[in-house]
Amino acid sequence: MTLREVIELDLYRYCNHIKNSPKLTKISYILLYLIISRGFRAVFCYRICRYLHLTNKKYSYYIFNFFNLIINSIEISVKAEIGPGLFIVHPQCIVIGGGKLGKNVNVYQGVTIGLKKELNEYPVIGDNVHISAGSKVLGNVYIGNNSRIGANSVVIDINAPDNSLVIGSPAKVIKKIN
Repeated sequence: MTLREVIELDLYRYCNHIKNSPKLTKISYILLYLIISRGFRAVFCYRICRYLHLTNKKYSYYIFNFFNLIINSIEISVKAEIGPGLFIVHPQCIVIGGGKLGKNVNVYQGVTIGLKKELNEYPVIGDNVHISAGSKVLGNVYIGNNSRIGANSVVIDINAPDNSLVIGSPAKVIKKIN
């Protein structure tokens, strides 16, 4: 996928009624959402930073990364591989330090996704996962597709299968969901 296609898919999560709009309308919506939506602006800046990082444009990358951190108060590392459609519901104090996130992942405020100090392994999060407020997903864990992580859960040592509900500190798989 090209950078433009991924940004359009991100925008559809925030404003899904523009899928069949003309190109000029899509561009105007992107500009509008860059102004009014901190969540979309953070995802947009991450996409630009990752592109600049992968194409070895280091100085431009540092400028965009600094802008993203100061303006949006969200830190998304370029080490993270994030699929299209990342939706940041309440954009405040979110840290995504690395790992793989699938398509259409919802992230709420205060979420941390990263590694444990002693291990150098990041989590893998499937498609259509909801990560609720205050949750921590750390280390070498796998969260399956269509799963939900409850608020203030600390996911460290478990692998959650597809369609599961994960709650607690330390987190446990409570039940399968439809």
